[in-house]
Amino acid sequence: MLRDGAQPTNSAKLAVPVLQPSGDLIALGHVNALLERFPQLKNFGLTPTAFNAGSLIAFYAEVLPPYYEPAEGAHIRNALSRLRDQGGDAALASAIEWAIAVTELQSNNPDVPRFCGMTRNTKRSGRRISRQ
Repeated sequence: MLRDGAQPTNSAKLAVPVLQPSGDLIALGHVNALLERFPQLKNFGLTPTAFNAGSLIAFYAEVLPPYYEPAEGAHIRNALSRLRDQGGDAALASAIEWAIAVTELQSNNPDVPRFCGMTRNTKRSGRRISRQ
């Protein structure tokens, strides 16, 4: 519209470029690598795209331990760390730190427990730490 209210005679519309987000192609590559390495994950029937790859990575991280034994210890440690981060109870925090150290020993990753002064012979509440 012009100042005096008249319509312009040449009403050519300008094309407004629409930016299409491309998603996360790196995450998509990671998802595809997970599906290649762990074909059991394909049984969920989820189709990865660059737009859902981040969510799929998080999901696969949650469900991978039953399919890949070395992931089990890390999965448990992460769950314990999330619980610890919720905070609040000092007694619970101490028990969580102990459980994380035990998990490290059971996963044959003795660096963290050693840092805490633990060994396989360390006892708590009369129980010796052992591999399950």
